Amino acid sequence: MQDPIQQNDLLEKTVSSQSLPLPLSKYLLDYRLWLICLGFLLIGVFSLNDTTLYTPDSPRYMIWAKSLSAFEGYKDISNPDPSRYVIHAPLYPLLLAPLAWFFSNILLPAKMLTILSGVALIVLFYIWTARRTSRFAGLLGAFFLAINPLTILFSNHVLSDIPFTLFVVLFFMLAEKMTDRPDEEKWVWYFVVVLTMGIFLREVGLTLLLGAVAYLTVTRQFRRLLLVFTIPMLFYMIWHFRNEVYIAGIENPPMRNMKIFLGHSFTGDEQSLYQEFMARLRINLTVYAVLAKGLILFPQFLVRLFTVVIPTNPMLAGMNRILYYLQYPLVLLQYGLFGWGVIVKWKEMKTTLLVLLFSLAYLSLVLLYPVNDLRFLVPFIVIILYYAVIGGYDLAKRFSGSDQRNRLLVGLWVICCVLLAVPNGTWIYNYIANNREYLRKVSDPVKPYITEERTPEIFVRPAALVGGWIADHSTSSTTVLARWKELTFWMKGRKMIDTDPLLSLTLFEGILRDYNVGYIVALVTNPGIREFEFQMLQTKKFAFTSVYRAGSLEVIQVDHLYRRNQLVRTTDLTPMAQPADSTLVREANARALFQQGVRALEAGREEEALNAFTVLLEVTRGSGYMALFRGIALEFGGKYKEALWLFDQFRYQPQAGPFIKHAWYHQMLINELLYAPTDPSKYEQAMIYHKVSANYWDLGFHQRAIQTLELCTRADSTFSPAYIFGMYYSLQIGDTLKAKQYFARTQMVDSGHIMIKPIRRIFSLMDSIKWAKTPLERRGYEASLAKGYTAIGLRELSIDLSLAILEEDPNNVVALEILAQSYDVKERRWPAIQVLQRLLVLKPQDKMARERLDDLMSRM
Repeated sequence: MQDPIQQNDLLEKTVSSQSLPLPLSKYLLDYRLWLICLGFLLIGVFSLNDTTLYTPDSPRYMIWAKSLSAFEGYKDISNPDPSRYVIHAPLYPLLLAPLAWFFSNILLPAKMLTILSGVALIVLFYIWTARRTSRFAGLLGAFFLAINPLTILFSNHVLSDIPFTLFVVLFFMLAEKMTDRPDEEKWVWYFVVVLTMGIFLREVGLTLLLGAVAYLTVTRQFRRLLLVFTIPMLFYMIWHFRNEVYIAGIENPPMRNMKIFLGHSFTGDEQSLYQEFMARLRINLTVYAVLAKGLILFPQFLVRLFTVVIPTNPMLAGMNRILYYLQYPLVLLQYGLFGWGVIVKWKEMKTTLLVLLFSLAYLSLVLLYPVNDLRFLVPFIVIILYYAVIGGYDLAKRFSGSDQRNRLLVGLWVICCVLLAVPNGTWIYNYIANNREYLRKVSDPVKPYITEERTPEIFVRPAALVGGWIADHSTSSTTVLARWKELTFWMKGRKMIDTDPLLSLTLFEGILRDYNVGYIVALVTNPGIREFEFQMLQTKKFAFTSVYRAGSLEVIQVDHLYRRNQLVRTTDLTPMAQPADSTLVREANARALFQQGVRALEAGREEEALNAFTVLLEVTRGSGYMALFRGIALEFGGKYKEALWLFDQFRYQPQAGPFIKHAWYHQMLINELLYAPTDPSKYEQAMIYHKVSANYWDLGFHQRAIQTLELCTRADSTFSPAYIFGMYYSLQIGDTLKAKQYFARTQMVDSGHIMIKPIRRIFSLMDSIKWAKTPLERRGYEASLAKGYTAIGLRELSIDLSLAILEEDPNNVVALEILAQSYDVKERRWPAIQVLQRLLVLKPQDKMARERLDDLMSRM
């Protein structure tokens, strides 16, 4: 006798898809669905820990959630300068906000809530699929969705991809309801609510609206179109005004959504936006064609792996070898079933057009976005799988016959599905094992956290250990510089500046000084090169000492060399956990070789530098950081064609925004250097070299900047800006004699230059400082010199000198006024507030300072 549920399944196969589906309870009471959900839930629970897949995305969501729970709106207080601009869609942190009423650290609860969103997605997908096929076919679809590594991975981290995909499925289901029941207006309102929420769950959520508007226009449902367009767009415009007009107008954030999308990432600023979009389209099509190969059956094999498993693991490596030969039939299978499913449903269901229009809008936006990432393909998983199930179900119906034949067909389907699930099952096993091993190691309070060489990257960053150590070894006013924003959850209120490790040397030094950074937290990448390694090698204003390490996160103490009294210093240190001796030797050798390469670049020994970076690139198996410096060595050595090709490869890497930006910067410089000799105007040649020189100086290649500046004078010996900048460079490296020589040449070629008089005063004040008879007199001259630096544009030197004055005389009003003005111009709110508060203690009647302080405090 047949099982009742199986019997119902077989009966359903004989019913036309146009017949009424079963009651909702019939689907929800199917125990097999809940077994799939239970398995998915157990995978999530067994993988639960404090790791963060994307930073700063996930930490931002949780910081905003905590702020919303305190009814302070969207406010990021983890930085010294709080910000209210929201770079991501705003609904996800709002959904997380209630968790902060019950938990002080919402990381694990937020992960659990996202896992439950994954369960809801599986249930909804099953209902959506089963209603148009059968429960058995729906269960197969739900099973493959549940074991998909991308579904598991993004459900296990604080990211909005799975909640957004959940709303995408709900969006399609409600569209079908609207079509099936045209007289029931409540479905239109439900549709509008889900559409509006979907728009605010992901930055690409507007594609839902685009798809809906296009669908209703084509099907001539104009009354519904008015409602569907007006309400979501009204909410969107309110948010746009709040975020992009009002808040962005006040804060002027460095990253803005429209600036990212409309900026030039792959082409130069002189090229049109059309050329930029065509470059993105060409590159993203190439990348996504590879990433989409096994989106359902093997999305983490033969493509770019997320850093939660190691591809060299014997199981994964073996599966890769098998899939290398089986990939093409599997790709044909999943996309063949998908295509057949679309053909089958095209005539039966009007909403197929909606799905395709949404897919077209979404894909267009993704292909034109300046960053490519497998994460962006997650919504396509449910669309491809849905139609693949429909296609498979239709083919199964065509081969169905007697009950015995049907049972045989079901058995064959089950066996095939089990075999097809093997790659994803292999990945799941390794994923759980790696997560459990991390949890075991990080939970042991006795043993130091030391990782093996082949540990996946996500597990070499124990933010809780590092953040806790900083909290225990610093004062509450300590500021930390790092890329890893999740550290803020364990630093007990210490402020953190999260930044790109590839930031320029000028910006790096300014941040360390202006925010009085006490520690840098840097990831030690294989074979031992740390983040910020280049900047730490090049700066002469700071010294760095490693004081703690957990996994591959290293805490580096910052010593401000221009200050006699260190404001942040670790005195009571616990012994630092060290990797094995072989690892230490490898890391020491790698850093020495990197330093040798950097020094060779500065000394003009480009071939030596190229050899050093090439060796490091081979050892690291393609490190982006080493590839970047190899490209710079090729650039400095005049091998422009090879350098341009290498820099161009960064465009094809996922989430390579900082590298793309830096590589593009060097491509721009190379193009300028190639063009300069062809310009018939000697003055224009000098202008180009002058601009390139200034860029090299800002990046931290000071000797290269000086060498490039000499090309200006060779092109046009009367080009006075070159001599002025040479003087500026010399002053910043403390070479006063060389600065005076440049100044003398400036006077020779342009005696009437507007900068002659203020620069002459600069040198006069320097002489006065040397001959000052008392400390008070000397500080007076120094204050005048600081003002003079500001007048000629050397604001950083002005700040350095003002801080030095305050070291000796903390109540020096002039130095405080100079600092207040400088920080205000640089939009450094927190340092400006500290200085203005000190200034008002000494000058309480200063109305301008009071007004400025009140304005800054209102924005904190």
